[in-house]
Order: sequence, then C-alpha cells, then structure tokens
Amino acid sequence: MNEISERELKEIKDVVEKHGVQYVPANILRKILGFNTGVKSSFVIDHNGGVRATVFLIGWTLKSQSQEATEYIEYVREAYMNASMVEPVSDVPDGKRHLYMDRRPPNSPYKNIAVYLFNVDDKKVLPISHKTPFTPENVNSGFSFESTVLIFRKEEVEKVLLHEMLHLLKKEGDIREWQSSSIEKLLDGCEERNGALYEAYVEFCAVLLMSVREIGHNQAITLRGVLNKHLEFTAKQIAKIVFHFGATNMKEFFEMTESKKICLNRDTHVFAYFIVKGALLYITVFAATSSRSTKPTRIMGMTYAHIIRTMTRGVNARGFHNMINSKIAEIIDTGEDIAGSSMRMTPEY
Repeated sequence: MNEISERELKEIKDVVEKHGVQYVPANILRKILGFNTGVKSSFVIDHNGGVRATVFLIGWTLKSQSQEATEYIEYVREAYMNASMVEPVSDVPDGKRHLYMDRRPPNSPYKNIAVYLFNVDDKKVLPISHKTPFTPENVNSGFSFESTVLIFRKEEVEKVLLHEMLHLLKKEGDIREWQSSSIEKLLDGCEERNGALYEAYVEFCAVLLMSVREIGHNQAITLRGVLNKHLEFTAKQIAKIVFHFGATNMKEFFEMTESKKICLNRDTHVFAYFIVKGALLYITVFAATSSRSTKPTRIMGMTYAHIIRTMTRGVNARGFHNMINSKIAEIIDTGEDIAGSSMRMTPEY
C-alpha cells in the first residue's frame, strides 16, 4: 500500500462532488471533503480476464490502520470475484437458464476499476421524527457508475461492495425490463417506481452470496438457516418502517402508499431494499414447506418475467404480511422506541 498524494486526493474529492451530490448525505459529504489522508493499493483482481483494480481508502493512514485497510482491500477482491460468478439476468428463446453461478472465467467489460472507500463511522438510522420521509442519510451507503464504486460508510461494507460490484458488472441485465404493474401500483405515492425491482434483485443476490460465504466458513449451518436469519431481521426492519409511517399492519401501509399519504423517496429505494427483498427471502426460506416454493439459488438464474412473478407473489403473500404484522404488534405491545434505531439491511455477524 502507498499513501495517496495531495493531487490524487483532490481528484478523488472532485469525483465525489461531481457524482455524489445526489447520493451522499450532506453531513457525510462534509466529512469526506475534509479528509486529508489516505492509502491506495493496485492489483490484478482477475488473472483470467486481466482486470486491474485500484482501491483508494480515504481517511486511513498506513501506520494506524494498515490491518483494517488490508481487510477492506481483500473484501474488494472477493466481492468482484463472487459478483462475477452470478449469471446475468436475461430472457432466452427456449426459456431455459444456466446454473445460477457461472464457473467460467469472468468476462468483464472493465479492464480497470476504481473503488473508493471512506473512513466514515456514521450509521444508517430511522428518522427521529415520526412519519418523516427517508433520505440517503437513513438508507444508503454507496453507489457505482461507469467503472467506479464509491462507498461512503464503513457499516455493512462487505455487503455493499457485493451489491455495487453486481451493478458494476451489469448483473441486473437490461433495467428497462424490470416492470411490474402489480407491484408498481403499490408505489404510486412513493416516487420509487424506477429501480424498485432490479435494486431488490441485486440486493437479494448480494445477501445470497454473503450467505453462501458464511456457510463456507461454518459447516454446521445451512443456507436456509442463514437466509432465515436474514428474513427475521428484514421483517423486523420492515415492521419499523411501517410503524414509523403510522401504519399498524401491511394492508394499511399499502393503502397509504397507493393513496399517496406517504412517500418513501425514490432516491433511497427503501421499498426495494427492505420490502421486495424481504418478499424474495420469504419465498426462498419457506421453499421446503410449500409446493409453490422457489429454491434460493434458482432466483439468480430466472428470467425477468419469472423473477417479477416471484416478487409479486412474495409481496402479496399472507404469510409474509403476518410475519411483519406480528413484529409490528411486538413494537406496540412492548412500547419499543424505534426513533433513531438502526436501518441496517443485514444482521450483524
């Protein structure tokens, strides 16, 4: 690793100011623009495809945080390789798909990629004020564009890297294909139509890749068990979102979004990251007990139409609603104060 020069640091801040204004919360942006230290590392990330990565860790120093910086660089390598193995979504003439993980050498369109990681400890939390709309400060941690990934929080960095690498490698396919009148009807008042479905798919794939990695490190657990942990956590987070807006059950919440009584904010994709992803988790976790189930790994190899049908089935599933409603009831019964509570998308390990 080498220290970042003053010229490079200025160029990085210029990139943030140009591309990050829409996505980076103002308080975090000020911290990012105030950093005057950083380290970088360049390496070949994929020997077969000849893809080179340069990782910039802004706010770190070689002396005090070299171990943490080394771990984050390894996260970048792993995230790229794992994301490369996901089969891109696309409809094919015979309606058949390959296995969800493609073991051939990755064929990336990028020969050089840049990853910017900022040493910011700010956590994602629910707004303090009841019914306040969400902003990127509450929900988002990074974004990608062209051949670049920018992550502006340390929280959930491993999952966020996977999510953004999937975007970088275009694993969601043609985003124009992600349309569902049934689900989008629920979003009439949310201003979140664009991106609601493909963002949920990418987030689900990132969670699934994380889960596969976890069971690889612990032979005593199963994929279904790990996904169930994610489902239970996501259901609680959805319950907090629903209750935050003043609804006491999912039916009431959807009635409020359709009638435009609440707005979830399209820039955050909170509906996708929590509710639609949660619906996919529900369908996969209960695969063993339902004849209309879907195996976890199959979702990553479905056609657009099939994935959207699966999302729709999950979002409307009575069991999914009941799970969330029970967690809302717990919040009410215990008098839990959810204001300012965590908005993580994955449980802490």
